Amino acid sequence: MTKAKENSLRDIDLARRLLLAFGATRFVIVGRLPDASRALLNDAGSELCDGWMSASIASAPTCLVCVDLSDEALSLALSDPAAAQASGIYIQHRATPQAKSLDMLERLCFELGYRKHPAYHHLFGYAELELQSPEFATLLEPLGGDTLPRFPTARLLEERDLHMDMLRETGRRADAHIMRYEWASQFIRPNDTVLDAACGLGYGTHVMRHRSRGSRFFAIDGSNWAIDYASACFARAGTEYIAGMLPEALSRFEDSSVDVVVSFETLEHVPDPAGLLAQFRRVLRPGGRVIVSVPNDWSDETGEDPNPHHLHVYTWQRLQSELAAGYIVEHAVRQIASGCKRLGAACEWTERPRTLEAVEPDAASGIEAEWWLAVGMKSPEEGLGLPYRETVHDGFDGATHLVDFGEHYQNPWLVHAMIEIPYRLQRPEELGRLASELSRRCPRDSADNGAALAVMSYRALDDHASEEELVALEAQIGDYLALTSDNPHVRRWQVSLAYARARLRLRRGERAAAIEDFTRVARTEVRWITPTLGTKTVDAAFWLGLLWWLSSEPQSARLWWQRGLESASQLLGCDWVEFYGNASAPLVFPMNDAVEISDRAAACAQALSITHNPTPATSALLHAISQQSLRSAVRQQSADLASSRVEAGNLRSEFARVCQELEAQRADKEGIETLSIDRLSQIIALETRVEKTDAALRLVERMSIERLETNRALEARLKETDAALDGAKELTLKRLEEMKALESRLQETDSALDAAKELTVRRLEEIKALETRLKETDAALDGTKKLTMQRVGEFQALEARLEATDEALDCAKALTAQRLEEIQELEARLFETDSALNDTKELSLERLARIQELEERIKRTDAGLREAQALGIERLNRIHELESRHVADGEPASAAPERHQPDDSLKTMPTIIG
Repeated sequence: MTKAKENSLRDIDLARRLLLAFGATRFVIVGRLPDASRALLNDAGSELCDGWMSASIASAPTCLVCVDLSDEALSLALSDPAAAQASGIYIQHRATPQAKSLDMLERLCFELGYRKHPAYHHLFGYAELELQSPEFATLLEPLGGDTLPRFPTARLLEERDLHMDMLRETGRRADAHIMRYEWASQFIRPNDTVLDAACGLGYGTHVMRHRSRGSRFFAIDGSNWAIDYASACFARAGTEYIAGMLPEALSRFEDSSVDVVVSFETLEHVPDPAGLLAQFRRVLRPGGRVIVSVPNDWSDETGEDPNPHHLHVYTWQRLQSELAAGYIVEHAVRQIASGCKRLGAACEWTERPRTLEAVEPDAASGIEAEWWLAVGMKSPEEGLGLPYRETVHDGFDGATHLVDFGEHYQNPWLVHAMIEIPYRLQRPEELGRLASELSRRCPRDSADNGAALAVMSYRALDDHASEEELVALEAQIGDYLALTSDNPHVRRWQVSLAYARARLRLRRGERAAAIEDFTRVARTEVRWITPTLGTKTVDAAFWLGLLWWLSSEPQSARLWWQRGLESASQLLGCDWVEFYGNASAPLVFPMNDAVEISDRAAACAQALSITHNPTPATSALLHAISQQSLRSAVRQQSADLASSRVEAGNLRSEFARVCQELEAQRADKEGIETLSIDRLSQIIALETRVEKTDAALRLVERMSIERLETNRALEARLKETDAALDGAKELTLKRLEEMKALESRLQETDSALDAAKELTVRRLEEIKALETRLKETDAALDGTKKLTMQRVGEFQALEARLEATDEALDCAKALTAQRLEEIQELEARLFETDSALNDTKELSLERLARIQELEERIKRTDAGLREAQALGIERLNRIHELESRHVADGEPASAAPERHQPDDSLKTMPTIIG
C-alpha cells in the first residue's frame, strides 16, 4: 500500500469518527481538515465552517474540530468563550513537549474547563486505547455554567478516595469506570426507567443518558456533596439525582417500577449485599435487569481486602451465587484496567492490558480479571398476575393485533423478556430453560405457551437438537396447532409454529411433512392478525416452490412462487400504519418485517426468473437464493462481526503478549548492558589498582634496599655499643647493690617515724575528744536543768486540763442520759399515730448518729488521756534519771532538787468508757 493510500485511509477515518460521534451536524474546523474527510462529511450532509467563527457556534449545535494545532493555538481556541457553547470538541494532536501523551493533552484540556464526552469510548473503544502513537485524539465537551469555579480539580481530589468524576480524570482506571456505563447502555431499551444506585458524582448516569434511549433516570448516592455536584454538572430533563443511603433510599420506589438497575462498585461496600440485591429485585419490573460490578479478589495475605471501605471480598463464584438467588444470570464480563491477580498464585499481581471481554458464566471462575461485571434478569414469570404496562413501544394506531400483549397473554411481561430479539434474554441456554419452564407451567391453550414453544423450536434448530428432542417437540407443536381459539396471538403462534415445525421436519429429512406444514402457513390469512406475519407466509411460499422444484414439479413450484409474490403484494398493500404503528414515534421492528417481506418476495421473483428458462445450474442458483435472505445476511454479518471481534481480541492478546515479550527482552537487554558496564567499570578499577600496586611494589623495593644498607651500618654501631654497655652494666650492678642497701635503711627509718607520727596524732585526737565531751556534758547539764523546769510546768497544766476534761465528760454523760430519756419518750409517742412514724424514725436516726459521734469523741478523749498519762509518767522517770546523774557527778545531795514523786492521780486516772 502506497504512502498516499495510507494517508487517505487515515483521513477518511477522521471523518468517520466525527460522524460516529456527532452524526451530520455543523462542524467548525480549526486547522487543516484533509480533503478526503471534507468530502465524506459533505456527502453526509454536514455543514463545514472553516476558521474560528464564534457566531457559528453560538447560533446552532456545533462541534469544534481542532486538527494538528500547536499547543498555543489549541489553548487559545479552547479558551475562547464561544468554545464553551460547542456540543462537543474533537481534537487530533501530535505529541509536543507540553503534551507528549494523550493523558497530558487531556489534563491540559480539563484545566481549561472541559471533560470527556459521553461518547468517548463509543468512539475510541477500550482495549484499542492500548495502542500508542505519536498522533492521538480525544473527544471532549464543555463543563458548562460555573462548574469549574465551583468544583475545581483540587476540590475533586479531596474526595478522590470515595468519589471522582472520571470524565475529568485520565488514565486506565478512569477508562475502566466510564467504559462500564458505555457497556451497560446496550441493555437500556427505549422508554426504560433506569436507576443508577450508588452513582457517585453522576458521570455514569450522564453517559447512559447520552448513549441510550431511556426516558427517565434516577441516580442515588449517600454523599450530599456528590449529589450537589451531579445536579450542578449533569442536570437534564428526565434525570433526578437523589441523596440517600442504600438500601433505605429505595423505599421511595414502588414495586416493579424500574426497568434497569445499574450499581457498579457497590456490593462490596454494604453490610448486606444479598439484601440490597433483593431490594433491587423488588423495584425491577418482570424481565428487568440488574447490572453490577465488583472487584475480583482484592484480598491480601490475611484474606481480607485492605481497602477499609470494602466490607467483602468478591470472586466470580460469590457474585454468581448471590445473583442466581434472585435473578437469571445473563452475562459475565471480565474487566482489567492495568493488572490483576495471577491465577494459581496467592496475592501475586501481574500487569495486563486493558480488557473488557464477555465470558461464559459457568467457566468464568478460571479466568483472570481485575473486576467482574454481571447482568441478571428478573424472571418474567414473576409478572404473572401483575398489571401490565407497555413501555417499550409507543402507542399503536393500527387496527390489528401487533402489540396488544396485555389483552391476550396470561403473562404479557414475557414478550420483551423472552420473545423480542433485541431485548430478550441473551444467554441462549438460559433462554431455552426459561421457555421450557413456561411451557410446562402455563395453560396449553394460551399465547404464552405458543411463545414458549416458538422459542424452543428455534433453539432446537440453532442447537442441532437430537432426534428424540425433535420428535418430542414436534408432538408439543402438534397439540398446539390442534387448538381452536379466537385469541389473535394464539393464532399468530400457530402460524409461527407451523413454519417452525416445517423447518424441523426438513432437518429430519421429512420433506412431505414439511410441505404439508409450509402449505398450511402459506394459505393462512394473516392480515387480520398482523401483516408482519407475512415474513412467514411469503417465505413458506418460497420454500414450497423450492421443494416442489426439487420434487420435479416445476409447475407447482412456479405457482407457489407466484403466490408468494401475490401474498407480499397484498400484505404490503395494507394500511402502513399496521407496520409503523404511529406517525409521531414509528415502531422500528415491524418496519424491518416489511423489509423482510419484500426480501422474501424478491426471492420468489428471482426463483421465477431463474426457472423461466431452466439450465443445469438452476438448482444451484435456487439454493443460493435460499441462503441470501435478509435475515440470513444479517445473521452472517453478526456472525462475521462476532468472529472479527474474537479475532481482534486474539490479535490484541497476541499483540499484548508480543509487547510483553519485547518489554522483557528490552529489560533483559538493559540488564545485560548495565551488567556489562558494571563489569567494565570493575575491570578498569582493577587495572587502576594493579598499576597502583606495581608502583607501590617498586617503591617498597627501593625502600627495602635503603633500609638494608641502613641496617648494616646500625649493626656495626650496635656491636660497639654492646661492648660499652657490658662495662656500663657491671658498674651499674655495683651501684644498684649500694642503692638497695641505702633504700633498706631508709625504709626502716621511715617506718619508725611513721609509727611515732601515728601515736602522736592518736594522742592529740583523744585529748580533743575528751575536751569536746566535757564541753558537751556541761551544756547537757544546763539544758537538762532548764528542760526539767519546763516539764514540771507542762505537767501542772496537763493536770488542770485533765480535771476540766473530766468535768466535761461528766456533763456529756449527763446530757447523753438526758437525751436517751428524751428519745425513749419520743419513741413512746411515735407509736400513737402512723403519720408521725416516718418523722420520728428520721429524728431517731439523727439523734443516734449524734450519739455515736459523741461516743467516738469520748473514745478519742479517753485515748488522749491515756497517752497523756503515759507521757507524764515517762517525763517523771526521765527527771529521776537526771537527778541521779547529777548526784553521781558529785553534786552535793543537799543541792539536789527535791525529787518529785509521781502523782497518784496519774496512776489512778479513771478510764471513761462510752
